[in-house]
Amino acid sequence: MRSVRAIVFFIALTLIALAADLLSKHYVFQSLTPSQETLAKRIEVIQAGALADPRFARKLTSREMLHHLNLRRHVCPGLDLVLSANKGAVFGMELHESGNVHRLIVSLATLIVTVLMACWFATSHRKAWSVHLSTALILAGALGNLYDRLASRIALPGMEPILYNVRDFLDCSSIPLPFGFRYVWVFNIADVWLVVGVGMMMLHWLVAMFATAKHKRQADGAQS
Repeated sequence: MRSVRAIVFFIALTLIALAADLLSKHYVFQSLTPSQETLAKRIEVIQAGALADPRFARKLTSREMLHHLNLRRHVCPGLDLVLSANKGAVFGMELHESGNVHRLIVSLATLIVTVLMACWFATSHRKAWSVHLSTALILAGALGNLYDRLASRIALPGMEPILYNVRDFLDCSSIPLPFGFRYVWVFNIADVWLVVGVGMMMLHWLVAMFATAKHKRQADGAQS
């Protein structure tokens, strides 16, 4: 915390990563959504099909409708952009049946993550750039998804808006994985920051652990 350069680097990187997440969500949802007239016609057709389908025999909810609309764009082999709303925490998991309680739990968890990242940054060496980078990415990822859980709104014509859901859009389910596995979850840039940040943090801990063990062996050898 006594290094102005390290503080500026940490804050700037956090803000840039957070902006990249929020702007990417806004851009993808805007660019993949057709005109209101076209979207309204598609919704009408899908609703009519749902009412006639014995599996539903009812009108679809807004989240179900977004899934059935399948608004997507192929980018490259292994990557599609698709609009998805996730009301859960990790992999769509709900922490409580009440949406308000769920958001409260997630908000408290994000606050704890924020405090932990700030403390880890504050106690790190001023030249530990890998630590600063990993903490900034984790913080930006947590804040990006928290914003969606507190303020996001996905509007569909003629339907209730989808409120307080995390906006996901990266689909890599077409990538073949070993043993026939498929990564079926849709994610966003904030999730990428979290995974990369946690991975860097674990790598830093492993390197530090091996370095400490090496110094201990050298010290023990010198004493003997």
